[in-house]
Amino acid sequence: MAMPSTQMQPMMTRRNQWIDFFRGLALLFIVADHISLSPLSHITMRNFALADASELFVFISGLAATIAFAKVSARSGYKVAATRMYRRSGKLYLAYLATALGLSAASALLTHFGLVYHTLWNGFGQFLVEDPLGYMVALVTLFTQPALANILTVYIILMSFVPLFVRGLTRAPILLLGTSFIVWWLAPQLNMILPSDTATGYFYNPFAWQFIFILGMTFGIRGTDILAALDRNTAKVTWAAGLFAAAAAMQAIIWQFPGASETFPPKAITDLIYPVSKTDLHALRLLSFLSLAWLARITVSRIEADWSRAPLRWFTLIGRNGLPCFTLGTMISLGGDVINLNTHVPGLSYGVDAAAVLLMVFIAWVTEELDRRKKVRAAALAPQAAPVPENAAVLARAKATPSTY
Repeated sequence: MAMPSTQMQPMMTRRNQWIDFFRGLALLFIVADHISLSPLSHITMRNFALADASELFVFISGLAATIAFAKVSARSGYKVAATRMYRRSGKLYLAYLATALGLSAASALLTHFGLVYHTLWNGFGQFLVEDPLGYMVALVTLFTQPALANILTVYIILMSFVPLFVRGLTRAPILLLGTSFIVWWLAPQLNMILPSDTATGYFYNPFAWQFIFILGMTFGIRGTDILAALDRNTAKVTWAAGLFAAAAAMQAIIWQFPGASETFPPKAITDLIYPVSKTDLHALRLLSFLSLAWLARITVSRIEADWSRAPLRWFTLIGRNGLPCFTLGTMISLGGDVINLNTHVPGLSYGVDAAAVLLMVFIAWVTEELDRRKKVRAAALAPQAAPVPENAAVLARAKATPSTY
């Protein structure tokens, strides 16, 4: 049975370049944020918001997954679309294993040569060297999740539930969103039941992060209706978002100065809101992201972007090829971290950032070129269909004409 597609039609008519742009931006932010001494990391999202690129990445992932599911469902039916999502989840799982193993092996190698790095705990590499089989079991079961790769685990879990979430959002959206909210509210306790080497659950608590993923899916299905409702009070919503975003930016800046963060905000407020947990997707992080998302929407709606020109073309290229850019981007982060911490060349960190960005663009370009060549080869090998007569008269004449062979 094909899924109803009328609610998604406005977002399905063509690929939304802004989605690719923001996904590419999130991936570049993630790379920069994990390179020590990176100048670029000083202008990423975490410097002026209580949220960071992780919220942007997961929200966009939910939105993009919904659009992709709807397209396949409208063309081939719900079951085919669901099967593709399960396969996608499996592909993400394999990508996670490859990424986690690669990072751990690199960690062991770097430690062996006495090189300093901060973006990854060296215990993962040590575990791999001392007990390779046990470490592989820990990775396969998600019991151990190396930093940088661990965001993929929540993505794997949530992608496998996309078919169920889509049905819920199309048939009983209030019920699904209400359930999602309750699960998010109880997430700190629920995370404790997940087996992990930390004994406190996953770093990216899937019970919490499902909420922002489902919000992204909701926008993918009912985005037109949501924006229409908000646009009836554009000024009020924009003022509220702007004030919250400004307060969040002030707090994010204060956190960068230990002396100031000890005195502001007052203890009565910090006792109420701290800790602003990333693991459990604290409400302030969620609101910070949503306020920025609204302000970004207001801004981009007034921009006529030329997607054929750099740097916009670079961001969208990376966004279109998110998985290979993410997996190899983790190695770029680790490599940049090692270079910056083990060399003392003035200005080298700027070169490291430039190289990181160019490598991400190169990875995306190579991925897209390989996909293009694969499609060309497949088309060349596909059996050619017989030409279809233009009309019945042509068909009749063809039948009446004796064969000359």
